[in-house]
Amino acid sequence: MNTGTPESATIMGMECLGRKKAAEELGLSVSTLDVMIRKSRAGRMKVPLRFFQLRRSAPVWFPRPWLEKWVEDVADNGGAY
Repeated sequence: MNTGTPESATIMGMECLGRKKAAEELGLSVSTLDVMIRKSRAGRMKVPLRFFQLRRSAPVWFPRPWLEKWVEDVADNGGAY
């Protein structure tokens, strides 16, 4: 029985990726993505990573359009931090 978070879901018409799949798509480890989530929440990134989470213990979701826009913005700004 798989009780973990699904790899992806469609939310409000957008394909959304879970943490593992988003990290894979960005070429990062899950732990590095977790650091970026914490820094984004704290406002310590030049280009904050957009995601949503319904409540504290709920899964974190990354809509694919938001990830693509984030990659473009990081390239334009010369880095995420």
